[in-house]
Amino acid sequence: TPAEMAASYLRLQEEQLRQLTDSQLALDELITSERGAIQAAEESERTAQNMLSEIERTKALYENLVDRSREADLASDMLGYDTNVIAPPLSGKKIAPDPRIVLPVAAFFGAQLGVVIAFLREVSDKRFRDSQEIRRGLGVPIIGYVPLSPAFNRETRRRIKKEHAFDSSLCVHYLPNSTQAEAYRGVRAAISFNGDGDSTRLIQVTSASTGSGKSCVAANLAVTFAKAGKHVLLVDANFRHPDLHRIFCVSNEDGLAQMLSMGVSSADAVKPTGIERLSILPAGRSAELAQDLIGTRTFMHVLHELQGQFDVVLLDTPALLSATDSLLIAREAEGVILTIRVAKEDRLSAKRAIDLLDTVGANLLGVVVDARDDSRNYARYGSTPYLIESPRREASCSQA
Repeated sequence: TPAEMAASYLRLQEEQLRQLTDSQLALDELITSERGAIQAAEESERTAQNMLSEIERTKALYENLVDRSREADLASDMLGYDTNVIAPPLSGKKIAPDPRIVLPVAAFFGAQLGVVIAFLREVSDKRFRDSQEIRRGLGVPIIGYVPLSPAFNRETRRRIKKEHAFDSSLCVHYLPNSTQAEAYRGVRAAISFNGDGDSTRLIQVTSASTGSGKSCVAANLAVTFAKAGKHVLLVDANFRHPDLHRIFCVSNEDGLAQMLSMGVSSADAVKPTGIERLSILPAGRSAELAQDLIGTRTFMHVLHELQGQFDVVLLDTPALLSATDSLLIAREAEGVILTIRVAKEDRLSAKRAIDLLDTVGANLLGVVVDARDDSRNYARYGSTPYLIESPRREASCSQA
């Protein structure tokens, strides 16, 4: 009907009006939003413009400062520095190190360090330095102290050079009135009689280690016995380093080694020394080959034979700690003399040597302390001192 159609049309128009109203509201909101964005953009643009202006001003200021700095450098190069005295200089006061503190502290610690060093040297030095240390350390009697080697005067040197007979270590022969010769005479007196009152006739001279001067002690001791009226035989039983034939300048062609290994008679092997009542039995050539014969029946037979021909038999033997030969001989000798070189022999070696002698039941007569100085008149051959002129003197002996 017309009325219904009019009502439908009216409703359609109302719906369209409502939609248009909603669209208008949405457009109004969009316009409002866009206006805010435009205002924000305009504000950002104004801020950016301000920042660009500030950058330009800062850049201009920097360039101005650079120009002024260059001008200042140029002016300083041309005119120098402009200085002003702010305050007058004053003398400073040293606050460290304080000598009043440093010196006492340094002295204290220096003294402590010195004590420590001295203690360490004392502990590490195992050598005997004097006869008192030997007596306390070993507990054995000291029967002789051979002092420092006397200096030869011109007359004595001329005599040695003229005779070409003996090594200058025979001070008992060349310097009979010296303190050294008197020391050897004291050793002779100490061992002439043992505790039982019996004369000691077979005497061994040895040492703990090499370099203790035992050959020199044996040679001088033999001379003192000879000068006391005894018929003395000095035997070189040191087959490893025989020295006595050099000291007395005798031939080493036949000796103890030949008596033991080849049956050479004592009449052919024993040689005079040129000193009255003193004879020598050298080790002999190739003596090292006869080492194994020490201590055998043959060796003992030779010793008994020699004892029957002489009043005193002195045997120069190797060091106790370097060869067993000495222990074999010490077991048969009537008395043993142990030589110790001051400032050379260490305590452990000396104690060990005495223990070895006790083990074999040797009769230790005592210790001879050797304090001779070999640096002035002697050179060294192995462990034995010789005068520097020895090669020339030995040549003269061999030619004679």
